[in-house]
Amino acid sequence: MEVTAASQVTNLLTARCYATAQTMPDGTVFVASGSLNGLDRTVPANNNPTDEILNTEGISSGKSIPLETLEKNQPYYMYPFVRLLNNGDLFIFEICRGL
Repeated sequence: MEVTAASQVTNLLTARCYATAQTMPDGTVFVASGSLNGLDRTVPANNNPTDEILNTEGISSGKSIPLETLEKNQPYYMYPFVRLLNNGDLFIFEICRGL
């Protein structure tokens, strides 16, 4: 498949319907949370409380890492807010708590 500027291919390690994404200073992309299948978010089996990093080509690092703050706040973590701080760190917060 030819990839053009108008059509980018990404390879997420896990399904992430409605995920949160943040471009990092080095061009990688932090991707967090989302639904595994787009179904009822109040059912934990439908949710994906993890994060992964995509490289500058949109390819996953191959690791889907559980985030404790997302796991503890199901189902309210589904759309976490992510703010890139001036020092390059991420501030992740959802309805109940921040990390």
